[in-house]
Order: sequence, then structure tokens, then C-alpha cells
Amino acid sequence: RKFAENNMIWFSNWSNMAFCFSALLPTLYPTDAETLFTTLAAHDVPYALLEGTRDVWLRDFMPVRTGSGKLVSFRYEPCYLKNDPVLRTDFRKDLAPQLGLPVTYSNINLDGGNVVFSPSGAHVLISDRVFSENPEYPSAALVHELSELLETEVLIIPSLKSDMTGRRHGAISRRPHRAVQSAAVILRL
Repeated sequence: RKFAENNMIWFSNWSNMAFCFSALLPTLYPTDAETLFTTLAAHDVPYALLEGTRDVWLRDFMPVRTGSGKLVSFRYEPCYLKNDPVLRTDFRKDLAPQLGLPVTYSNINLDGGNVVFSPSGAHVLISDRVFSENPEYPSAALVHELSELLETEVLIIPSLKSDMTGRRHGAISRRPHRAVQSAAVILRL
């Protein structure tokens, strides 16, 4: 993965910090990390490095923040990391004890990078990969439980077959457009 993806940043309102990054970032991407941290410091933007992560892509395994501010942590065991368990961070075990956040835990297996809220927050887009990652759940029950946890309507969209993660966030336009209503979604297929 290229460094510039927003998956490595976790935005937080739970403290004075605005951005959190994996403590692995300076080791794995030293030049980019130095540029990033220098720029943040030059603009007085606070950030923190999280110890205990097993990969730099925080969005994948950190809790999802709902519209009300509730934090929901999903089980992070994606099929694309089946042969690389060393890269799977277990938020509950590896990070929660040091953060002390009020988190709702779910046993649903869901990569946080597969959760894309609409700008209004009225909908959340999740690819159909969620069904194959959770075969123990009937589809309707899974969508209902996700809707309850995320406090919004869940819209299931086809996964991008060329993306090993099954996500669609790179193919979704989040930019408001005056001709598009809040319930509309634009996808590149």
C-alpha cells in the first residue's frame, strides 16, 4: 500500500489529540513520517503515536465513531490477512487497555476501512464482503445489527473485485454535489 492512504490516520475527539498514527509509521516510512510530523508541528496540529499496533493502517482496526460519538469496535480478522496474522491488531487486547475509551464491542468481523459514512451521516456504505466475512450471520440479521451498532441505515454495495480488501472507499465520491441528494451515492464500477 502506498503511504498516502488515509487508512493510517485515526481521527479522535476523545482527548486533546486530533490525529493518531501507529508508532510503526516512523520505522516503516521514515522520510514520509518526518515530513508529515514536521508539517503538523509547523501548524501546531497535535498528534499522537499509538504503541502496540501491528500495522500502520489504523482505520482497519480502530473503533468506528458513529454520528452520536459512540465508538464501536469490530472484530478484525479479514480474510486477506488469513496468512499474515502477525499484521492483525486486536483493538480490545492490544490497544484498549492503554486508551481507556468507552467502546461498544461487537463480534462482527468487519474491517473499519470498509465503513464509509455519507456526508450527512444518514447512511453508511459497507461492501458485500461483510457477508463472506461473517458466514454465521443470516444477511438480514447482519445488516440489522450493523444498523443498530452504527446508528444509521446500512447500504450494502458490491465489493471491488480488484481490491483484495473488498472495499469500495476508493470508488466512492464523498464530495457534495448540488445535483446529488444526500441519499445518493456515486460509484465508479
